[in-house]
Amino acid sequence: MSQYQFHALGRDIKEPCRRLDVFPKPVGLETVVMDSDEVTSLCPETGQPDWETVVIEYAPKESCI
Repeated sequence: MSQYQFHALGRDIKEPCRRLDVFPKPVGLETVVMDSDEVTSLCPETGQPDWETVVIEYAPKESCI
């Protein structure tokens, strides 16, 4: 059993999932911005941890993620 436990829209996620949860675009919404500063990776040269901030901005047509 995995040491990590994830939740998506109130459901426990125990295995990788290829489905993306979406909801209808609210009326009047033009742009969605999602950001996270909790992204980490390992440097391929030194093996030391790197911390990144990821920002995703998009203009939804019919659905939002």
